[in-house]
Amino acid sequence: MSPSLDRLAFALHRAPWPVADLARYLRDATGRGYGLTRTMLEQRRLVPRPSACRRCLQHMRIPGVWIGESGLCNACLAHEREYSEARAERALAEFLDLPHGDGPDLVMAVSGGKDSTAALVLAVEELGLKPLAFLVRHEFLDDGAEVRARELCRGLGVPFEVYELSLAGDVRRALRSRTLSPWPCLLCCEAQARAALELCDRHGIVRVGTGLRTLWEDRHTAVAPAGFAYRHFRVPPRHDVWIANIIPACRADEDRQRAARDRVGWQDPQIPGNTTNCLLHPVFESLHCRRFGYAWEAERFLSAELRAGCISRASAEQALRSATADLDSELLALVRRRASGG
Repeated sequence: MSPSLDRLAFALHRAPWPVADLARYLRDATGRGYGLTRTMLEQRRLVPRPSACRRCLQHMRIPGVWIGESGLCNACLAHEREYSEARAERALAEFLDLPHGDGPDLVMAVSGGKDSTAALVLAVEELGLKPLAFLVRHEFLDDGAEVRARELCRGLGVPFEVYELSLAGDVRRALRSRTLSPWPCLLCCEAQARAALELCDRHGIVRVGTGLRTLWEDRHTAVAPAGFAYRHFRVPPRHDVWIANIIPACRADEDRQRAARDRVGWQDPQIPGNTTNCLLHPVFESLHCRRFGYAWEAERFLSAELRAGCISRASAEQALRSATADLDSELLALVRRRASGG
């Protein structure tokens, strides 16, 4: 499919349904390299093809996903072809060798959730880094998230800063939108990227760590330049700052992540859904699943975490069941109250 049609598909995807429905077919065709007609036939089950990947959780109902003759999705096939342990080790070594001063040598977002907690502990104890941590505070964080983040940083001797972000207006618009846009999680990630680059500039730091448990798409390593990692965000392109997803960079499986959290006494806040720090994540995943028939963010990220070796198949399936479960009415009511300023 031509680049111009690809751009058209992306533009249509942001439009209201049913135009967005057409865009899903266009984007799917772009990802597969098949013609639009064949793509639609496969989606309608008129052409036989496996519908789900036998290795990860991705399904053909997700735009851009196709299943090959081997039963693997396009992402798993690419990972199988491109991933190399030697290249992953070399990328981490180059990240650790980046120049730094005597002060903090890593900027890292910490939310008090399970992934950022494990990542910060691994960065300090296993990689020997000296992080400067920050939290993007908004109206929909769990009440104890900031307290957990502060206590974690205090215990590890890590300096901690807070950035403010208002999401209430965007959440109100998303809840009224048929396409659930703007997607609040993307806005929060963009704010984290902007804050990380600002702290890098202020302190002369060229390394950023994240709690993501995935490899960077198209690079198949846990390390990437900021210009690549943040390319979808409205931030200046930077190629002098490098981003590392700490957990896959350390190749830490679930047991090592759990042990890292246990060493700092982390406790699960027991929020309904697939989250340990933010109220929006389970609400919008459940709404998307109810409206479109699949939880695109959960399936995509859990599958990527599986490929990175950071989660087991059983845990990924359990997390997906949690993400696609019936929406907790009390949680939705709480999100609506906070969105309206209550």
